[in-house]
Amino acid sequence: MRPAGEGRRGEGAMNAENLIGLILSVVLFVFMIVALLFPERF
Repeated sequence: MRPAGEGRRGEGAMNAENLIGLILSVVLFVFMIVALLFPERF
């Protein structure tokens, strides 16, 4: 956890990291849901 004031300096990098993390989380979440709904395909 960083202080709020520090986040402004590297905002571009943080946004990119957050975006990548968000995409990975969504992909894994969708994969888990599909695996639960269609176990015969895996």
